[in-house]
Amino acid sequence: MSKSAREMISELMRAGYSQAKIAKLCGVSTAALNAYLKGSYAAKDLSQIEKKIMSGCKTEIERLQKNFESVLPFQPNTETAEIVLSVAHLCHTSRRMGLIYGAAGVGKTRACLEYCARNKNAVYIEARPSFTARTLMKNLAEKLGCTPKSNQYELEEEVIRKLRNSGNLVIVDECEHLNHRALETLRTVVFNAAHTGLLLVGLETLKYALIGTRTKNEYLSSRCLVNSRVKALGEDETASLIERFFPGASTAIKKAFFEGTKGNMRLLENTIFNVRELTELNPDVSFTAKLVQAAIAQAVLA
Repeated sequence: MSKSAREMISELMRAGYSQAKIAKLCGVSTAALNAYLKGSYAAKDLSQIEKKIMSGCKTEIERLQKNFESVLPFQPNTETAEIVLSVAHLCHTSRRMGLIYGAAGVGKTRACLEYCARNKNAVYIEARPSFTARTLMKNLAEKLGCTPKSNQYELEEEVIRKLRNSGNLVIVDECEHLNHRALETLRTVVFNAAHTGLLLVGLETLKYALIGTRTKNEYLSSRCLVNSRVKALGEDETASLIERFFPGASTAIKKAFFEGTKGNMRLLENTIFNVRELTELNPDVSFTAKLVQAAIAQAVLA
């Protein structure tokens, strides 16, 4: 028996959703949803708003019913996690600059976010390809709660004022997107003027961009106290993770996960999700290495 619009709303509210959040999911205003629930919605024909409510709530309810966390919990014992946390701590406590680089999907971002969660005076920024020196400073200023400023100089001075003697660490992820001017602005504003710890994180190309253009980025690269390369998960690390999600998994299954994902945590996460989906949709299918290979095939863009 299909659920009514009111039943769907009640289910989401029991799960902790506010009326405002439900209204946004359904594409209606909070006032309209509130009026509908009170029975005072102005329209004589309620079918239109009920269609929107049922359509918006249905997918969200199905997502909740899957009871699967799409993001792997932070794994503190991996080599990547240990490197990121230790370098971040060193930059933070010594007010120095550091560089962490490595392939995509090995857990750099997750470890950075974990450090910020543990240290409330650490500020995290994820750079985007559109970032200029100004948008980067504006983003940092917003994270610091600075008063908006109209020109670049005033904006930088406000950031310096907020950071100086604050005990903060600034972590900038995906730095390979930043041009020379943006990187130099980070160095001169955050590190030099504010005397604040700075950690630059990115792909392997970030290191080679700094080294390969040493004359252009020499001021920055020469100030890096430490630069560390992070690698993919090892076979033992992968096996340990699989044991947590699938207790009692055979050695062959663990090996299939490792060989198929090559230690890439993001691919591993997608594969775990696909394995669960395949076993839910096909309860009679055995959990074997062949099933893992099929899940990997779904997760990889050939």
